[in-house]
Amino acid sequence: MLNTRYRDSRLELSKRQFRWLPVILVALYFIDIWHPAGFVGIEWRWYTVLGLAGITFLLQGSPIDSATSRLYLTTNGLIIAGAILSLPRANDGPEAMYNAVGLTISVFTFFLFSQVLLSLQSRRVILCAMFLPASLWAWDILRLTSERGELARFLFVGENWDKNYHMLLFSLAVTALITFAVFWKPPEHSSRTVLIRLMSVALALFFAFAGSLMYSRSGMLALSIGALGAVMIGIAQLRSRGRLTIIVGAIGFAVLIGFLLEGYLAMFPFWNTAIERVTNPELVEEFNQGRLAGLTKSQSIIAENPIIGVGLGQFKELFVETGTKHNTGLLAHNTYLATWAETGIVGLMGILYWLFAVGRLLRRGFGSLPLVDKCWILMGIPYFLMLAMLDLGTNMQFMLIVHSAICADAKRIEAHADAPRLSLPHTYLSRRS
Repeated sequence: MLNTRYRDSRLELSKRQFRWLPVILVALYFIDIWHPAGFVGIEWRWYTVLGLAGITFLLQGSPIDSATSRLYLTTNGLIIAGAILSLPRANDGPEAMYNAVGLTISVFTFFLFSQVLLSLQSRRVILCAMFLPASLWAWDILRLTSERGELARFLFVGENWDKNYHMLLFSLAVTALITFAVFWKPPEHSSRTVLIRLMSVALALFFAFAGSLMYSRSGMLALSIGALGAVMIGIAQLRSRGRLTIIVGAIGFAVLIGFLLEGYLAMFPFWNTAIERVTNPELVEEFNQGRLAGLTKSQSIIAENPIIGVGLGQFKELFVETGTKHNTGLLAHNTYLATWAETGIVGLMGILYWLFAVGRLLRRGFGSLPLVDKCWILMGIPYFLMLAMLDLGTNMQFMLIVHSAICADAKRIEAHADAPRLSLPHTYLSRRS
């Protein structure tokens, strides 16, 4: 009898350890997609990502969660439907169809990842994994800047180098750290609590400083809005004592930045030029001609037919027809306008549906979320509300599936809170533990 119990306990322990394998695989994938310096990377093609997603899905061994799939598949289903409806208007029908099929495969691939992300522990591990590529990139940027000075910015191009892409990584890391500093509630308050919060803010400043050396204006704006958004939501959510602490800390932080800014601009004068290009009317039109041409073209496409798009991936072909000298970008520089122009109103409704679901969570259930989910949700501020407005969203499906899992968890918590006589299912309790 004792031997049987021992074998059963060992078997249960091995199963628990085995369930960490898909989490580790997804975390390694999330690290590798940022192309961290000094990290042995993999060339991720659609079939390798699909294979990884299939393996993690089989290893997880959990049934498909309907709540997560409903939000995620509805959002992407509308975008895919808009892409299909837009095929008759496409200049290159086969290419537009190819892109629609590729999007469908991508959606199915990341849907398989959803079962891993349903676990709170999994989301915590993957969030922590993000700081490894951020640290590696920060170190490499500081190293190159110490060797080359401002000329190092010319090295941040080429394969695996994209200043806006890597500024997105720093924006996510800074937002997560500021969210931790604002919303972390230790069991008991002590001097160590203050020290940990200060260390979190100091690390956020380190990543912000390293990212600023890449001279991405849109990236720095997204980083600033992400950090400011976390502070503002903290002020709105917390009680009066915590609110006062955040306000005093934010004022002190602003004074410190203002004190250091003059020395920073003297050390890295290129930012003076970058700021002047935004504030000087004589330079704005010339410098932003490519971005403005993309926005103008997308608006003209939408005005021509706001219901049916021109086909997925067809915007660049229409951009060439404008004859602008800035044809190298060939981008709308706005995810929402690009989606509307290419997939019509149906595709745009998909993104708006997701924004509504996350906005509802922020308004009604944000305070009850675990700290790690607060970080993930607020990381969407620099991602979807800033960079997506200034550029095209990258790694969008990964962020969508994480947020869908969090919204599904929040709905389950809300449903059980509304019906206190019902006990939580055993499987759900084990998932949350």
